[in-house]
Amino acid sequence: MSRLRTLALASLAPALLGGCGSPQPIADTGLVATYDLAVTRTLVPNVDPLTVQAAAEQVVESRGWVLVGRYTSEERSRIRARFAGGSVVEEYQITASAQPGGTLIEIHLTPFGDRTRSELVLRDVLTVLGEL
Repeated sequence: MSRLRTLALASLAPALLGGCGSPQPIADTGLVATYDLAVTRTLVPNVDPLTVQAAAEQVVESRGWVLVGRYTSEERSRIRARFAGGSVVEEYQITASAQPGGTLIEIHLTPFGDRTRSELVLRDVLTVLGEL
């Protein structure tokens, strides 16, 4: 099997195994988040995307990661961060976007996702925001 085909199948594995996309509790928090290669959670309406971005940047800095990208608008923000001295392929993308019911936050460890590690980052961001 070619390397490309193997990588393609590996990226589909979480979706094929089921359980993706359904709300699940986050351990020891009482919170529920959805996982589908990224952890997503809708926050209360008074938390805007720029506030989430500031909290995410604090988490990135406290973990010693390197900020490699930033996008900001009034309705959406995204940062990209990598582990200092780590893989150039693996990075976190933390996105916040304004939705009718509140701000949606999404945390994705690229390229393949990791629920546990993404939930830990979500917990840290929510702690900085005072939502946890």
